[in-house]
Amino acid sequence: MLGDFSPPASSLGQAVGPRAECGAAPAVSAAFSPVEWRTTLMFQSLPRELTRNALEAALDSLGFAGLYDFVFVSVDFATGQGRGSAFVNMVRPECAMAAMRALDGFSNWLACDNGSA
Repeated sequence: MLGDFSPPASSLGQAVGPRAECGAAPAVSAAFSPVEWRTTLMFQSLPRELTRNALEAALDSLGFAGLYDFVFVSVDFATGQGRGSAFVNMVRPECAMAAMRALDGFSNWLACDNGSA
C-alpha cells in the first residue's frame, strides 16, 4: 500500500525534505480523510538486532530528527533481542506521510546506528 504515495516534489531547484513537507501544523478541519489524521507508524520485519537507539539514528539520518515524539521497539525480555517490530509516532500527519514515503522499501536500518545503544 505504501507504493501509492508519490515522491515529494522540489520547487525552484530547492530540495524538499521531511522538514519542508511537514513544517507547519495543519489547520483543524473536518476535511481530513481517515488517512490524513494518523500519526503513528508501525514497522514490521525489522532486524532483530535493531535497538531503539539504532531506529532513532536511522530516522534522524533520514531527516526526521525532531519530527517524532515516541519510539517503541518490541523486545523479547527472555533473550533481550528485538521482536522485529516497532511503533513511531510522528508529530503531525504530514510528517507521518513523509516518513512512509521515505521509508517504503528501506532496509539499511543497522548501517545508521552510531553504536550508542
